[in-house]
Amino acid sequence: VRLRAEGFEGRLEGAVKVGIESPRRLTGSGEFRIRDGRYQAYGQDLQIDNGRVIFAGGPLDRPSLDLLALRRVGEVVAGVHVTGEPTAPQAELYSRPPMPDQEVLSYVVLGRPLQGSSTAEQNLLLQAAVGLGLKGGQRLAEQLASSFGLDELTLETGATPRETGLRIGKYLSPASMSATAWACWSRSATCA
Repeated sequence: VRLRAEGFEGRLEGAVKVGIESPRRLTGSGEFRIRDGRYQAYGQDLQIDNGRVIFAGGPLDRPSLDLLALRRVGEVVAGVHVTGEPTAPQAELYSRPPMPDQEVLSYVVLGRPLQGSSTAEQNLLLQAAVGLGLKGGQRLAEQLASSFGLDELTLETGATPRETGLRIGKYLSPASMSATAWACWSRSATCA
């Protein structure tokens, strides 16, 4: 089976045994392995290694994910390890050789080290830290903000992921803590 959805493309191999507990409750046991998988995020094409969708006897619509999406840049391999359920996936950054999360994210998104990134690239990295749903995403965003010389960073969550906003700030004058230049990013158009 070849599947294309939400930036993902790949072949599924394996088998799942479907059980019927009631007309409204289907269960599944087995797993699908992902072959020739690719995932597009932030304009990058990540290769999926060791991708699995696991059905452990629970509801058919709630499998577990175990995916490793990687980007290779010279000797560096950087990517995202995704686990959990599709409705609430957990993502952690991964790299070989090991490096700080901000560097890993820079390799994943920009294809190079963090040093020397432009303001637009820095904003893209901050958006990626929040948008990828990374474990410790707020902490990572704060580390990135500090690396870029920003004074404030706030993640504002709404009722849905599309209502999540990222507000970053830089004090314009050391004497006036209230004078702040703000930039805001949100998946929705309503970011004040």
